[in-house]
Amino acid sequence: MRAAPFALLRNTRKTERGASQFLSRLVVRAAPFALLSILLLALGGLPFLLWGVFFRVTVGLHATWMVNSLTHFWGSRRFATRDASRNNWFVAMLSFGEGWHNNHHANPTSARHGLAWYEIDMHWWEIRLLQIIGLATSVRRASLPFKLQPPVTASTNAEV
Repeated sequence: MRAAPFALLRNTRKTERGASQFLSRLVVRAAPFALLSILLLALGGLPFLLWGVFFRVTVGLHATWMVNSLTHFWGSRRFATRDASRNNWFVAMLSFGEGWHNNHHANPTSARHGLAWYEIDMHWWEIRLLQIIGLATSVRRASLPFKLQPPVTASTNAEV
């Protein structure tokens, strides 16, 4: 019976240690955003804070969610994959190239999702720059054994 209180104390110490680690990680991760918020609020007031922090985060999150929602409903399909993924230029522009979702599902290990010259993929440009200066290695690119054809429009995708 006496071991139970000591076991409880031991678990409490682990919980306190876990809580302190969680708080220290939270502070380290939140500190840049907190400093940016304070700086923007001091420089330009509430409009700077709203546009510089809240609007930017909201647009970023919505663009991320659109990649896995809208690109499975609207857009063109270059590849006949087993899912409903599609390439959507609007989502690609908001998400810096992640909207070329059908290309991604057809070549999941490729760092480049925009395969045609007109498919702008800014993330690929960033990765390519990191590769050129030596910070990124073993970067995989999709190699297509055929010449790219124009994408199929959404209205004719029902048969695919």
